[in-house]
Amino acid sequence: MEDNLDTISKALTEMARGELTELSSLLSIACSHNISENKIDCYYLKVDANGRPRLNELIKYMCSKIIDYTIPRSKINKANKKFIETGSTVEIAKIAHEARKLFTTLELTGEGGELLLFSLTESVLKFPQILCKMSLKTDEQMHFHGADGVFLGVDDNEMLCVYWGESKLHSTHSSAISECIASVASILKMESDVDSDIRLIDYIDLDNDKLEEAIKSYFDYSSPLYDQLRSCAVCLVSFDHTSYKKSDSKLTNENVRDKIEIDFLKHWKKNIEAKLKENDIEHTKIIFFYLPINSVDSLRNTFRTELGLN
Repeated sequence: MEDNLDTISKALTEMARGELTELSSLLSIACSHNISENKIDCYYLKVDANGRPRLNELIKYMCSKIIDYTIPRSKINKANKKFIETGSTVEIAKIAHEARKLFTTLELTGEGGELLLFSLTESVLKFPQILCKMSLKTDEQMHFHGADGVFLGVDDNEMLCVYWGESKLHSTHSSAISECIASVASILKMESDVDSDIRLIDYIDLDNDKLEEAIKSYFDYSSPLYDQLRSCAVCLVSFDHTSYKKSDSKLTNENVRDKIEIDFLKHWKKNIEAKLKENDIEHTKIIFFYLPINSVDSLRNTFRTELGLN
């Protein structure tokens, strides 16, 4: 494969798994905002016809993505090939079991947020995950430090963008955004374990040798292509929001959306701008998924129950 960004861009987009339509009954955008090169899409969790937040359905969707998230593409494709050849699902069952075992049993795990970030990044942005950090864990009870995910995309300025992922699920907006921006700033400014994450590029698995070699050349600082590599970030910020509290009237999507939009414009937007400046990354390209929900504790606990970890 030629080291051509148009070719790489097309290959990466085609490699991203999932479609926005898969999420249309669960999530919808309340508002969007741009700050310099930062983009914020503020979503809300939809409610059903009876006014109940569709959190369980979102968790089931997330859990359907665990193989894609945790298992390298080459291993998935090998299992699929075996199924086509033999008609047996044994190899697929094996990787499904392996995927489930990779999730920690720690109660305060952030892996649910990482999985949701992965799902949104591939489905909405069409930036594929280029390596499965979960599959590289040496201890099932240990987390990788550094970024929560590594994704690739090509921007309009003909730059190959490596998107370091960061997800934060907190009970309050202020703590979620503060910790998220501080964490991603340390990665973008090379203050944390980003060097180890860059070394993980050696483990890139797109099941396409030519594409992998073409991409790796951009990460070689002795190559002229290194000038076309840009470090960016993609973040998930999720927190509890009062719009989902029980009231005398039935919850509707319109009411939830309007309350979230008001809070975003009045409070959250200013908070984000201040935190970006405070951490000196206001001119860095960062894409935010904002997701106020009814309860991050419920998301975390139900996610663990769904995977059989409780």
